[in-house]
Amino acid sequence: MEPQTYLRELNRQFTYLFAYACRINEIDTAAALSGEFRGAQAAGWNTVVTAHEVFHELQILGAKAAPFEQAELRQVLCLYSQLAEAGGVYEGLLNTMQVAQTKPYNLWPFHSLVRVRQSPPAVIGPNANAMFRRLAEVATSIGMTGLSRLLERMRPVNPS
Repeated sequence: MEPQTYLRELNRQFTYLFAYACRINEIDTAAALSGEFRGAQAAGWNTVVTAHEVFHELQILGAKAAPFEQAELRQVLCLYSQLAEAGGVYEGLLNTMQVAQTKPYNLWPFHSLVRVRQSPPAVIGPNANAMFRRLAEVATSIGMTGLSRLLERMRPVNPS
C-alpha cells in the first residue's frame, strides 16, 4: 500500500473510532486523548507533543536530496526509535478503543504487558511491537477490522 493511501485510510478509521467513542461517552473520550498523567516528566511535557516534533524532524531529514551520511542515518534511527516508543500516543488510542468497550479510563492501559524481572530487579515496559499487537487485537474486538489491519501493518517487524 502506498504511504499516502495508508495515511488516508488510517485517518478514515481514526475518524470512525473517535466519532463512535464520542457517541458512547464524550468525557471518557476526552480523558483518553488528554495525554499522560504519570511518570517523571517536566512540567508541560507529554509524548504527543514530542511525537509531533519528532515526526517534523524526520520530514526535514527525509526531504534531503543527497544520500545520508552515517551520522544522519544514526539520527534517523534515533528519531524513529523515539517515535516508535511514544507510549502516551498509543495509550490514548487504546483508551479510546476501550471507551467503545464501555471500559473506564485506565491510567496504564498496557500494564498487563509489563514484565517484572526478579534478578536483577527490573520493570520492563512493553515495546512498540507488543503495543501494536494489543491495539490491533482490541480494534478487532470492537469490530474495527479495517483499523486492526492497518495497525498490524504499522507494527514493527519482529526479527525473530
